[in-house]
Amino acid sequence: MRECTVRCEVDGDCAPEQGCGVDGWCATPGQIGQCADVVTIGGIFDGPDAIVVDAGLPADAMISDAAVADAPIAPDAPGPSCAPGCPGSCQAGVCVIECSGNKSCADGVTCPDDGPCRVVCSGNMSCEKRVRCGDGPCTVLCLGNMSCEAGVRCEDSCACDVTCTGNACGDDDDDVRCSSPACETQNGCTSARPGCNQC
Repeated sequence: MRECTVRCEVDGDCAPEQGCGVDGWCATPGQIGQCADVVTIGGIFDGPDAIVVDAGLPADAMISDAAVADAPIAPDAPGPSCAPGCPGSCQAGVCVIECSGNKSCADGVTCPDDGPCRVVCSGNMSCEKRVRCGDGPCTVLCLGNMSCEAGVRCEDSCACDVTCTGNACGDDDDDVRCSSPACETQNGCTSARPGCNQC
């Protein structure tokens, strides 16, 4: 499945190896949340020989782009900030914690007390100790072999989505605790069911 081509609301909308980013696009763990940054510009030639033709001028009156002054570019407005205590990066107001190396985040992962949080444990044996969500919306992807071995606790989250692939998330039934038993899935938690999104 190609990156940033399928719109989504939850991870279940995406292909098995992809997750749903905060920007609403399906992508693999390294690209999640960055699809909105991809801009495609087509049909514009801005080389040194480009010309601008004014419809109000005769057809033979051409002005080279060197003679046209560029308008100043306004600086980007700062994006929304993350909740205090985010141990990862802040992407569009979401605390994103990437554990992509083998045995990375071995001491466990704790999201901020509030605000949205996204944890991606894609390395083998990554996030070995427990992953803990805060009160805000929380997405946890346990994709690596034996990742999230001690489980995921998101029972306090207002909307919890957990995906465990293969042998991730431990062996016990209660290794993954969702916000409600009604939100439990075969391989984690979902916030898409009625009553599972209280944010």
